[in-house]
Amino acid sequence: MNFLKTTSARSRAVICCMTLILLIATVPGMAAWRAPETVVTDITGEWDLFPLGSAYLSPTSMLSLWGESNYGDGSIDTDDKYAIYAQHASGGSVSPASSLWASDPGHAIWWAEFAGNERGAGVLVWLDSEYAPPPLSPVLRVYAMRWNGVSWSSAEVLQQGANIDLVRSSVDEDGVAFITWSRDSEVFWSYFDSTTDQWKTTYAGPGTAPDIAAEADGHFTLMWSDANTVMHARGQYATLTAPEALSAPGGSHNPRVVHVEGHTVAAWLALDSQANLGVWAFHGSKGPDAARQISGDAPVDVDDLDIAVNKWGDAAVTWIDDNGTPAWSVDDGFVYLSRLSSDSSGGGTWSEPEQMFSGPGNVPRVVVNDARQVIVARNKWNGADTLLEMKQWNGGTWTTAGPAIGETAFWIEFGSNALTGETLMMWSGLDGANMTLSEARHIADYGLRAIVDGNGGIAAKGASVCGSDCTTYHERGTSVVLDATPDEGASFSHWAGCTAAAGSECTVELYSPRVVKAVFTGPEGKSSGGGGGGGAIDLALFGLLGALALARRRRA
Repeated sequence: MNFLKTTSARSRAVICCMTLILLIATVPGMAAWRAPETVVTDITGEWDLFPLGSAYLSPTSMLSLWGESNYGDGSIDTDDKYAIYAQHASGGSVSPASSLWASDPGHAIWWAEFAGNERGAGVLVWLDSEYAPPPLSPVLRVYAMRWNGVSWSSAEVLQQGANIDLVRSSVDEDGVAFITWSRDSEVFWSYFDSTTDQWKTTYAGPGTAPDIAAEADGHFTLMWSDANTVMHARGQYATLTAPEALSAPGGSHNPRVVHVEGHTVAAWLALDSQANLGVWAFHGSKGPDAARQISGDAPVDVDDLDIAVNKWGDAAVTWIDDNGTPAWSVDDGFVYLSRLSSDSSGGGTWSEPEQMFSGPGNVPRVVVNDARQVIVARNKWNGADTLLEMKQWNGGTWTTAGPAIGETAFWIEFGSNALTGETLMMWSGLDGANMTLSEARHIADYGLRAIVDGNGGIAAKGASVCGSDCTTYHERGTSVVLDATPDEGASFSHWAGCTAAAGSECTVELYSPRVVKAVFTGPEGKSSGGGGGGGAIDLALFGLLGALALARRRRA
């Protein structure tokens, strides 16, 4: 309906206020960090604690995983050992931590990660190293455990040998788990076949440092480095297309690839036409055909690249430029980041690289949540300790915001919920002399857009909305009850977009941004809001207060 024609004179007095609300409502959802919580503390002084990651399995269910190890001197001893734990949170309650795996003495964990999807499936992979007396090399094993939404499978060995490198994992939208690794400079991938209840492993080609991104219906993207050339191939289950070289030989390495709800993003390091090492990336359905160089800087360490994408297709790539010198030993290490805001066609343009941090530090981690915010973090060496640094992009500016900034942090991992926009950060640190593992949640406030179609108004019970067509923001999980009131001579017809509707009442549960519409039938030219317009003024003032509060939060 036409707002200017159908509101009363008193309501028109607050049109300027409503305009402010509508302008603010055009931004994506806002979000804020909740207070950190300690997951576990080692009071024995024996264990190192390290996060393995977390995954949201539904709007209200989450798995967090971490490890404990006494392997810290750089060599495997007969008394080294490790354990892996999981904790499940659902509906506001947190289960006790459960032990998934405990090694025998003489074992160390060299690499581990956890991947999951929002339909309840997950896979944990790790690289086990078993002590062998010199001059023999340690025996390495690729382990995998699957989560089906209720319970864990037993641990299974997919491959073992003396030269296994970098295990990566991914779970597609249908719950099919994929793993990739390299052994003796040969790349393999494996998927779990539910029809035979077995892992099926296939050889991909010569190379190292692979990464895999599962999509849907068994489809995936596999990338790896072969003789300093980045290779790319598409596959389904146990089949693979002919690999395609994405870079010229000589210096190309460290490919990373990720997929979320139809959006695939990849990044790698490669030489340009002037033989300068830089960061390259592609985004969207065109795949490698859309690859472009996003930085001419010179990252060196093969583990210094991280990428992320959200369900809208917004993406970020972050890397270290250490000018050819290890970043832990000099003061000229710089962390850079490039952003891509997805357009309506699913494409977009990478921003010019922006410097995030400077000085020696560890590998940066990045996440892009579904409130369309970018969060990047790392631990920085200050000469005596490693301290947490973090920045956050809110759609227009970078801010220094987040939990535990400036406190001790050794390892950092992010998890994100593609359904809700919620982000979880896990990190290990110190509480006095004791090592701790902590986590903090970044909760999105979702927009509720209320639209009036016809002659009538919308009132809220227990929460404010702003009237005829505008948006207010509420914390994830809020239940808002709306009531539709027709103008004199009009009739209420129906609701659209509600979680549940009964007569004139509409209940909306905000686990994602929502749009609801109240449809009225009746004569034209009547003012909405009823009661001489007082209801419209009240709703406008409620919306204004919410908008001003939102504006203050953004400035903060």
